[in-house]
Amino acid sequence: MTAAERARIPLSGGPKWICRIASEPADRRRWRNNPLPVGVAQTLLKLRPADVPMQRIEERERGLLAIPKTDDHGTYRGYAYLAPDRSIEMAGVIGVGPWADQERTWWPGAYELPMLKMLPTAVRTLLDQLLEGVTPFLFMALADIAGTALVTESEGMERPFAIPPGIDTVHFDPVRLDDAPGCRSAVETSFNRIRELAGLKNVKPFYF
Repeated sequence: MTAAERARIPLSGGPKWICRIASEPADRRRWRNNPLPVGVAQTLLKLRPADVPMQRIEERERGLLAIPKTDDHGTYRGYAYLAPDRSIEMAGVIGVGPWADQERTWWPGAYELPMLKMLPTAVRTLLDQLLEGVTPFLFMALADIAGTALVTESEGMERPFAIPPGIDTVHFDPVRLDDAPGCRSAVETSFNRIRELAGLKNVKPFYF
């Protein structure tokens, strides 16, 4: 989505997991003026970024936007957008709370596990519907993480690990979403970037 389009989706406060799935630019240009395949709206509703369930579909800029119900403040905890060029963007707000000496902590697996569950199900179905055999790439990031801490296990104990000062966004390594057996492992490795950033010696989380 463009910055202007994203501004019309008021998201709740807190850290945000952002994901984009896109093919090569030449493929996206080829599809830009073609209608989206029939049936993709229902598949889009099955996406759960950071485990946020989508409720309804709106048409946006010749694309489709899936949004959840609003919270008490009239904002959204996530969205999933299918662009005219058949790229997919998702975002989910990660809940935070106090833990030990940290006021804004968030929990392991909040966005990782839903994404790993979606990859062989709703995401794979969407890719089969949209991309006509073309292999796309997965791009992920965490935003608005300044002043937060990741609660996770290290050396047998759960405790918060503060995000280093001055860091508000971290980008994960891109992953090629092919059918190779190592695709899931590559996504898991990409997720580990945030654990490395927090200074964890064991970057393999216990919940994979």
